[in-house]
Amino acid sequence: MSEYYTEFLPRMSEWIVNLSQGRWRAPRHERKPLPAWEVQTGEYVALTGAGIVDVDRGGLFSEDGLLLKDGRIERRFYAAELPELRRNTPIAREVDCAGAYLMPGLSDLHSHPGSVIEKISMKELPYFPAQRERNCEVAIENGTTFLRVVGGNWGPISYLRREIDAGRLVGPDWHTSFVPLIPKRGIWDFGWGMNAMGNAFLFGGRYANFVRSPAQLRRVLDETVRRGAELIKTYQEERPLYGFTENHLYRMWTREELQMIREKASRHHLPLACHAMFIRGARMAIEAGVDTLEHMTVDAPYSAEDAARMVEKGVAILPTLGVGLFLAIEMGSRGYADDPDLLYFKRFRRVHVPGYIERSTIPALRSCYKSFLGDIDQGFPGDRMPGVGPIWPNHVTGFAHFARESFENFRRAGVRVGIGTDGGLGTSFSGLVEPELLLSHYLGYSIAEVLRMATLGNMEIAGLERERGSLDPGKVADVLVVAKNPLDDLKNLREPKWVFKRGRPLVRAKAEAQA
Repeated sequence: MSEYYTEFLPRMSEWIVNLSQGRWRAPRHERKPLPAWEVQTGEYVALTGAGIVDVDRGGLFSEDGLLLKDGRIERRFYAAELPELRRNTPIAREVDCAGAYLMPGLSDLHSHPGSVIEKISMKELPYFPAQRERNCEVAIENGTTFLRVVGGNWGPISYLRREIDAGRLVGPDWHTSFVPLIPKRGIWDFGWGMNAMGNAFLFGGRYANFVRSPAQLRRVLDETVRRGAELIKTYQEERPLYGFTENHLYRMWTREELQMIREKASRHHLPLACHAMFIRGARMAIEAGVDTLEHMTVDAPYSAEDAARMVEKGVAILPTLGVGLFLAIEMGSRGYADDPDLLYFKRFRRVHVPGYIERSTIPALRSCYKSFLGDIDQGFPGDRMPGVGPIWPNHVTGFAHFARESFENFRRAGVRVGIGTDGGLGTSFSGLVEPELLLSHYLGYSIAEVLRMATLGNMEIAGLERERGSLDPGKVADVLVVAKNPLDDLKNLREPKWVFKRGRPLVRAKAEAQA
């Protein structure tokens, strides 16, 4: 059995599924090797001759070199200072970045690297550990050096992070909430039997804490803190996107319960992230003062009053616009069929997502991902989502329909808007932030604003702006080297020449490796 699973049912399920296919353990993922790097502790690395992006001001710094030491940015410098630096500083490695541009590593504040495609059969299950490892590599390949993992079982998430930290797996740094909090009879509570099957086969262990009482809520919160979570994730969801009946009401937290969660998070200095896709739950979360709302609403836009209240209460939002690509399901003439933004989301998905799948999935699962995408593009057979039931057209198409009005109100009020992928949907991948950047730009933010959102803005939301998010002295040396100025075109972030995490290259383009 693999090292991923620590709970009895997932371990037994993995063993049975693999044995049924004639193998003793899950297929291994051929991990990407780390580029050779001989720089030692106390030695310096100089990145020279580049334009250095100031994501805070939306321009370039006047300096053209960056000095790194022990995983931190030591200073920016001018080309004229380089001879003196060479004389007085033990520079172990110079990287010639002439004509290129340096910018901070990207970040993804809503990701699920432990999640894999939902449309599966028994033959795909053994490949889940391999795809989870591939998810980590995908983030770094796309220039994302930091994730917030908002939901995931203790076992797989802890194992992946240990492998990354030990240098055995290429992947970003991350903070994690581990298992999220959901009220009993809330969203994703399908009853004991279905929950146990999801735990065993899909998620590698408990995927949610379904809480029955305030006493249990206190115990679960204490366990989450004890396990080492760096944030707390909860749900305040009123209705289904699919499954049950269209007007089915999930149980949500009471105001008192939500306040208890808020107080526990504050006591331990942990951010509180709240999934809320229907406006009533979102407004309750705003009043409770959550740190981040996760996703956009599907039944009504955030009003100007909502946006003003978010600013007053210090609530940021991670729209996860990739969810809009997933939810722009082909429903024929139903839902908001003629909405121009919905049509744009559909076109974007058809143009871009097949390529994302091609380069982000392991070969054994690629056809499964593409089949799932085909069902979204063409409409699911019988208008039913596999495993969860009927699809409600107004709900799923409402995401794109209401997004623009909400974004306009966010801009006017000054709401902090961040970048998160919800990677793990089957159409989105952790750390592959390109669709979030392009769609945020489409909905009204400038290129400079979008770049700030994906770097320093995200770190401000996460409370990590003193450590990360810009190329300032003293900060963690997460650096992208790209061939063209990203302030001119967001697509210039594709295929970075180098990706440094904590001062060490994890991605080195072929041309750079041969130089």
